[in-house]
Amino acid sequence: MRYQVLRNCYAGEVFRRKGDVLELPDELVKDPANFRPLGEAPTEEEQRAPAAPREPGEGEYRCSKCESNHKETSKLGKRHLALRV
Repeated sequence: MRYQVLRNCYAGEVFRRKGDVLELPDELVKDPANFRPLGEAPTEEEQRAPAAPREPGEGEYRCSKCESNHKETSKLGKRHLALRV
């Protein structure tokens, strides 16, 4: 049966990449978190869009390098301060 790989993982002793479509033997144990039979509808969780980033609060800024919010006084915030959006 043909399966789509849902995330990077090992199948048996072979590394599989997300998005690959492959033929897997029936005796191989297939975790539903890693593989979905081809033609089967995606789960509700897979269809859900990622959460929108939260707006920077007081004393925070949005970093363009790592796409997250940093406090201006934190160690990482000081290093990424030049990259503020």
